[in-house]
Amino acid sequence: MAKSAPRRLSCSLLRRGAKFLRVIAVWTHKITSQMARHLQDIQNLGFDVEAVDDFTAVKQRVRSTGRNRVNPMMDVDRLDFTRKSAFWIFLQKDGVDIGSAGVKCEDLDDESFESYIRRTSRSQYAGSADLIEAVAPPLSSALAGKLIYIGELEFSSGAKGRRGLLPAFVGYLKALSALKWSDFDWMYAFIPEEHVSLARHYEFSFHVPRAVTWKSPPPPGRLDSHYVIGLDRASYRHAIRSKEEAERRQG
Repeated sequence: MAKSAPRRLSCSLLRRGAKFLRVIAVWTHKITSQMARHLQDIQNLGFDVEAVDDFTAVKQRVRSTGRNRVNPMMDVDRLDFTRKSAFWIFLQKDGVDIGSAGVKCEDLDDESFESYIRRTSRSQYAGSADLIEAVAPPLSSALAGKLIYIGELEFSSGAKGRRGLLPAFVGYLKALSALKWSDFDWMYAFIPEEHVSLARHYEFSFHVPRAVTWKSPPPPGRLDSHYVIGLDRASYRHAIRSKEEAERRQG
């Protein structure tokens, strides 16, 4: 009898492992399907997308979309990005880059978001000085663990105003990120207050105004009025299930 207990435990662990792998396979299929639909929507509008992890080429390609300044959080000249930690996605028209966004994943482990943003901001802008006056409490209480940051979104005039393009582009970007870092806890982005009306295209359910209050004067590219918008993994998967159910009902 004593020898059967380890075998029962081993079988139980194997069953749990197999179930876990089945769940991963199911969600990989669901997210891949969503990504394919977003890509089809982009192509139906006459555009295409390319994911890039050649960081030596990113800087010039981003500049060609009309963005002349890269924020320190995504600066390829100062950050040691790897193919496992970041990528850029480019929107193209007839093979020409006319839009882009950068994505990176950082695992905070047990560090709080407030500690993380204060620590990284010191190195990005001021060396040893803490430039942050306050971090909105909802950020510190919600954002934790493995975070996917989406930034540097830029569309040239050739892409702006095309109905359905921004939601398809962001949806594709989110799906690709969720496939690359399937165990993420949150996706998030900083956006200007005047762009909050566009946040619906991100389909992020978490909105925090005045996310970070900076000591005066704020560093370049930062404002107290900036929002943080975000989406946790459970909400992302719920949104996919909801879309699938709506499609089933429509036949």
